[in-house]
Amino acid sequence: GLDSADQVLFGHQNDTHKCVGKNDGVYSDTKDVTGSISGVVGIDSLALTGAELGMTDVPAAVAKSVEISKKAASEGAIITLSTHMPNMSNSKIVATPDGKYKYDFSGCDFMESKDLSNNCARESLPGGKYNAQFTAYMDIIADYALALQAENIPVLYRPYHENSGGWFWWGAASTDVETYNALFRYTEDYLASKGVHNFIYVYSPNGPISSEEEYAKRYPGDDYVVVFQIKRAANLQIILAPYKIDVVLQPHYPETLLHITRTKILPCKLIAQEYSVSSYENGSSSSSIWQA
Repeated sequence: GLDSADQVLFGHQNDTHKCVGKNDGVYSDTKDVTGSISGVVGIDSLALTGAELGMTDVPAAVAKSVEISKKAASEGAIITLSTHMPNMSNSKIVATPDGKYKYDFSGCDFMESKDLSNNCARESLPGGKYNAQFTAYMDIIADYALALQAENIPVLYRPYHENSGGWFWWGAASTDVETYNALFRYTEDYLASKGVHNFIYVYSPNGPISSEEEYAKRYPGDDYVVVFQIKRAANLQIILAPYKIDVVLQPHYPETLLHITRTKILPCKLIAQEYSVSSYENGSSSSSIWQA
């Protein structure tokens, strides 16, 4: 489709539930300007837990997130889910043993994902101090996924992104490669055990990247990843021999995503999403470019 037509998809995070437009009936700035919502609509797990929706009732926030995603999908959008999940040891996480979920994460926002304390990744694994909190968070994600799965809606799921950086608790500064890989695999296996099979898993280190080895350093394996990305790649040359790729990106735009599938390199060579700016083959740019 897009390949043969030489077209791209425009993507926008929170496209249909956050906007600056104040006109009556406006729920998407993209639609207000172009007449259509973005082709790729991103939502974060911070919406599922209420923080990005201004809600404190987590089950209600999950239901609202499902509603938002279903409506976007009904208008033709591809849905993506990212996760800025809190450090599972953080004091803002409240035990709710009598609730639907055993822990309440509604008090956590973006900043709690930058809490690097207490070896969170290792302690979230089975047998760890914070496994109960972690699985409660996964149960929230599973409920969201299963509600969309019932409507045959697939989701590009991008857990533990920017993993080669040091600012999130799953990043290289606080989580070694072995633990990161175990966490990524455990996440996918746990969600599968809950019946989730509509998630398409995305591996997304951040740039700059200078070699195949550097890109794949934290790669959890072919059995766990379908889509490849790079975030914030400038002055990037990457050669991935198994995929016959030799890509050089221009340095003009600091926020870039490279998108690869196992079977082919996309002709445009770039996908940008989550408040990004893209540069692609012919050197032009746009906010959030997707091509498949």
